Amino acid sequence: MLKKILLFTLVLLQLFSVMSVTAFAETANATTEVYLSDQTVTTFGRTYYTNRTLHFNWTNSGFQFTFVGTAVSGVFGANNSVSAGTFLKVYVDDQAPVTIELQNRSSQTVVLAENLPNTKHTVRVVKRSENVWGGTATASKLLVTGMMGTPPQNATRKIEVVGDSITCGFGNMVTAATAAGGYQSKEEDGTATYATLAASYFGADCSVIARSGIGFSCDSAGNKSLLMGQVYGYTDYLSGGGSSSPAWDFAANPSDVVILALGTNDTANGDAADYETKAREMLSLVRQNNPNAHIIWAYGMMTDSRSNLLRQIIKEANDQGDSKVYYHALTHMGSITDGVGGGGHPGPASHVYNSKYLADTIAKVTGWSTVVPVTVEETLPTALYDGETLAGTSAAFNTTLSLDSNHTQGTTSLKMDYPLATGQTNSVGGMAFLQFGDGVDLSKAQSITFDLYISEALSGSQGFQVNFATAGQDGFNHMVVLNNAAAGWHSVVINPKSIAAVNSTADWKAIKQIRLTWMNYAQNGPRYFLLDNLQYSTGKSTSRQLPYEQPATVVDPDVEAAEQVIAMIAALNATDATAAASARSAYEGLTALQQALVTNLAKLEQVEEALQNQPTVLYGDVDGNGVVSAADALEVLKSVVGKVTLTEGQTKASDVDGSGKADAADALDILKKVVGKIDKFDVET
Repeated sequence: MLKKILLFTLVLLQLFSVMSVTAFAETANATTEVYLSDQTVTTFGRTYYTNRTLHFNWTNSGFQFTFVGTAVSGVFGANNSVSAGTFLKVYVDDQAPVTIELQNRSSQTVVLAENLPNTKHTVRVVKRSENVWGGTATASKLLVTGMMGTPPQNATRKIEVVGDSITCGFGNMVTAATAAGGYQSKEEDGTATYATLAASYFGADCSVIARSGIGFSCDSAGNKSLLMGQVYGYTDYLSGGGSSSPAWDFAANPSDVVILALGTNDTANGDAADYETKAREMLSLVRQNNPNAHIIWAYGMMTDSRSNLLRQIIKEANDQGDSKVYYHALTHMGSITDGVGGGGHPGPASHVYNSKYLADTIAKVTGWSTVVPVTVEETLPTALYDGETLAGTSAAFNTTLSLDSNHTQGTTSLKMDYPLATGQTNSVGGMAFLQFGDGVDLSKAQSITFDLYISEALSGSQGFQVNFATAGQDGFNHMVVLNNAAAGWHSVVINPKSIAAVNSTADWKAIKQIRLTWMNYAQNGPRYFLLDNLQYSTGKSTSRQLPYEQPATVVDPDVEAAEQVIAMIAALNATDATAAASARSAYEGLTALQQALVTNLAKLEQVEEALQNQPTVLYGDVDGNGVVSAADALEVLKSVVGKVTLTEGQTKASDVDGSGKADAADALDILKKVVGKIDKFDVET
């Protein structure tokens, strides 16, 4: 009976094995059709479904999924113009992304990956071009050669970016020399902007809501009909039906950080008061919908003409108790080598450069560490004065010093308040000097920087000049710094080499005086300016790595379950039927996807086949006649006293107590079985 049961078990296991292999082979070669809406994918960004179709129109939005198999395609739709296609990026596992251009039609099947090893894969589909101008995108079904897996989880860190063409990546795939000119969606990659790159350094999901030309007070043409304030509260106001678009659920999708990257297009607004009002409203709207987020207003890559006003608004919010609002000055694209890209927008170098410094700000305000090493270069400026050390500085025209507690960039400033300069005409309204004693060596200076505050009384001046006098030199070298300057703070950068190029008499080794001159200012009321943070840089720099932590290892439960069975099979030998049965049971307990990940199933099948073909042992039958009798016990005793030598098979049949050898105890047990004292041997229990 035992022999029959063992044979039946092995045959049954072999049958299951054949059925399982056959079923998986058919599954691996078959095409499975699945809808994205059937919870088969994870979405990111502001996306939505209609009629089982996913809409992912915003920059950097899309979906991701896992599958076990060799290939996968998707059924997509797009609406775009001939000159501006819809572009996607497809990431498969750790491979470099592949760019796909969707044609202008409602249904098209696109290969996402093919010729893959028959293992588990993760696929991420991301919208590269912007909403509307860069086309719209939909996806309804996946065609999988294999089987779908559990959708991966999105990142726990969340960053939202609210911006314009810079945030969309307008022209960021080319330099000015290689750009085709005008708007080209093929030259736009919203996954490689300074903001999305900065988010990637932290392993954060980055949701982008941005459109070329948009602003908070007007668009780039000065129109006020479609502003970010109208768009921000909806899932997709631009392509989703305007105000009929679903409202975006901020509570269900909280952001840790919001990058408010607006203000460039709004410079077309000639009404400064309206600009200021709308900027406050935009900041308030973002805070209202993100009550706990860090809000960073990033500005200045194409222009910084309104930076002082934005700084003022940020400071007002801080003074009113909102300590989680910050201003981040972006480096202008013109000061970065090959920094200009297509259409007069920032190129790839500008985005990469600025991404690191934005990441620095994010790390400081959140306390996050990056998950990839990020290094920033810092120049080492030398202060010409810090405000407090100028108590003894002599300057013309009744100079007075005072602290400036309202300046957001520094703690102290030099304040100068003058009457009209004696003997001067309205062509030169006034001037002031900074005296440096024995002189300052600026011969190796690459830049001289300071912050200048202009009072309302001086805001009508035609221009300001900064002039430099060297030891023993008559007169000054000069450079016009500001023309038609508005009231408020202005950041000023002077390049000494550009001055030397037009004036060969400049001697930067012994600068004794810096003179600030302004022309045609109003002569009634208070007249003053503030000068702060006067520094020069020799270009020397130091490297600093942002706080970094090794990314946490993500355990895939499907892979982990499969690896446990792989280990069981790897430990099998061809004679252990119990272990083989345990391994088979564990394998059958896996899901179909987990079974597909077991790479050494062939070994289990080989062991099962060997066990099936192995001769069955009848314990106690030493002479091999198929009957257990006293004669068998006698053969064992003969072997004990050396009268006979048992074969390997006889020794195994003799070892009825499982001790590993044939001895007198085995002979006694055989006799007990013959006379009915025991029902079965110890080795059979």
